[in-house]
Amino acid sequence: MSLDDNFTKHYFAAIVIIVVAVLLSACGKEKNELIDMGVDYEYVPTMRTTDVETVISDSGLIRYRITAPLWLVFDEAEDPRWNFPKGLHMLKYDSQMQEDASFDCDSAKYLSERKLWRFDSRVKAVNVAGDRFDTEQLFWDSRDKKVYTDSFIHIERSDRIIEGYGFTSNENMTQYVVKKVSGIFPVNEQLQNDSIGDNADAKNNTPAQPRDTIPAQPRLVPSQEPLPKPSPSANSSPQLKPKQLRPSSGVYKSEKVKPISDQPINFQEIKPTK
Repeated sequence: MSLDDNFTKHYFAAIVIIVVAVLLSACGKEKNELIDMGVDYEYVPTMRTTDVETVISDSGLIRYRITAPLWLVFDEAEDPRWNFPKGLHMLKYDSQMQEDASFDCDSAKYLSERKLWRFDSRVKAVNVAGDRFDTEQLFWDSRDKKVYTDSFIHIERSDRIIEGYGFTSNENMTQYVVKKVSGIFPVNEQLQNDSIGDNADAKNNTPAQPRDTIPAQPRLVPSQEPLPKPSPSANSSPQLKPKQLRPSSGVYKSEKVKPISDQPINFQEIKPTK
C-alpha cells in the first residue's frame, strides 16, 4: 500500500468522525421554541373556577371566606386581578377568627397587587353590630384598612336610618363618616307600640284598640319643599301620583333626596338608644 493510499484512508476516516460527532451533538440538544398564540392576558383568564367556596389567608391568618358562582383569575394582566362577574358573598374575619363583617354584591373585582376590593351593583354590607349598608359601589382597601364610597348610601341602624353621599369607615365598618348627609330618620316604633299595647290588653282581658283609631306617627323627610303640582292642560294625560320622597325598600336613588348638610358627620359616637 502506497503512502498516498494510507493518507487518503486516514483523511476519510477523520471526516466521517467529525460528521458523526456533529450529528450526535445536534440530536442531543433540545430545541425550545416559544410560539406566540396571540393571547391577550388582559382579557383571557389564566384560571377559571365555578361554584367557588374558599378561604383566603394573609400572613398565616384567615382573612375572609368567599362564595361565588364564577371566579376568573387574571394573573398575567398588567394589573393582576380577580373577577367575580356573577356576584359574590364574603364573610370577613378578625384576628380571633370571629366574623366582623359581610359583603354581598352582583359583581366584584380584587386588584391583588394593591389589595383593593371593589364591589358593584346592589352592594349590601353588615357589620358586627347589625348595622346594614346599601349602596351601588363600595371599595375595601385592605392595605390601608378602610372602606369607602363616593356613591349614595343608605344605612340602617337600630335607632335611626341615615342616608347621604360619600362614606368612609374603618374596615370593620363600626366607625364611619357620611360626607353629605341627605336625611336622618328615626326608626318607626309604631309596630313596637302596637305589639306592646296588644300584649297589655290581652293580659288585662280587655279588647285591643282598633288599628284604625291609632293616630299616625309623624315622619321626618329629607326636604320640606312641597311636591310640585302638575300644570293644568286641556290635552294633558291623566295625572300621575307624585313619587315618594323616600322609597320604602330597595336601593335608594341619589336624585330623590336633597342634601341637608355639606359637612361630614361622624357617627362613631352615636350609640343606639335602649
